[in-house]
Amino acid sequence: MVMWTIVPASLLWDGFGESSPRWVEVEHEGVTMLVVPQGDGFARLERLISPRPGDYLRPEWQPGARISLAGKSRL
Repeated sequence: MVMWTIVPASLLWDGFGESSPRWVEVEHEGVTMLVVPQGDGFARLERLISPRPGDYLRPEWQPGARISLAGKSRL
């Protein structure tokens, strides 16, 4: 493969081959959430999976929110 670009190769391939975050599905109040465990009993919310549009408007369930994993059932 030939790639013609003015971008230095070190910037172009920065992070290539690194492992992606380990996502875990948890269920909370009947809503499935895709989270990345942080190792301290909490997780960062990455994605909300719900058929109810109102769930996406809840500020505590926005992407990047810190979610406690205590008492959550893992799928």
